[in-house]
Amino acid sequence: MSMSWPASSRRDLVGKLAVSEPVRALELARSIPDPWYRCQALANVAWHLKDERQISDVTGEALSAAFEQDQPNRIVTVASWAVRVMVKNGDRRLGPVVDELLDKIQLELNPVRQADALLFLFEAVYYEPQLRNLVLDPLLRVCEQMKSWKRPRILSHIAFVLAIDDPNRAAQVVDIIGESRKSRQTRRDLVASKWLGPHDFFPYYAKPTS
Repeated sequence: MSMSWPASSRRDLVGKLAVSEPVRALELARSIPDPWYRCQALANVAWHLKDERQISDVTGEALSAAFEQDQPNRIVTVASWAVRVMVKNGDRRLGPVVDELLDKIQLELNPVRQADALLFLFEAVYYEPQLRNLVLDPLLRVCEQMKSWKRPRILSHIAFVLAIDDPNRAAQVVDIIGESRKSRQTRRDLVASKWLGPHDFFPYYAKPTS
């Protein structure tokens, strides 16, 4: 591949190669200069690897790439790809890494950016119930501070994630939105079981189709 290819294109190619050609995928992922896309690509490789030692090493590389950035919200957002791999593999570093990311996001003064990043982290840790609540609490607190059109959208998103196995908590989050067209639509979609659960981070952040 030409080095002039955009970083996003290289990341996407890594996703296609990770299953069948992991060695080539890892080499390509490491070659991506942009730390955002390098983190996502490395995490994608780690997601598909079988060897525990190699998974741990490549996940560590992905986290290091995330921390090369200088904006707290971008660090926490993209690190969520590596965190999702850690959840899948029961990585013993998971708790300390989540604690570090929660500390890091407190440096972000913009509540909208803070909420955006915490939402990714919340989805990444969702299948670890203790960590789920650890991230959800500050996420809901920062939503209370927001004075943005994004507030109902983020709260709706949280409700859809929670509803897959905690419909009562999901309903409480919808109530926080307040009576509005967004809350009514969210309730209808929850009844129809649309888009429930966290996004799949691999190949690239999409809602499960089933």
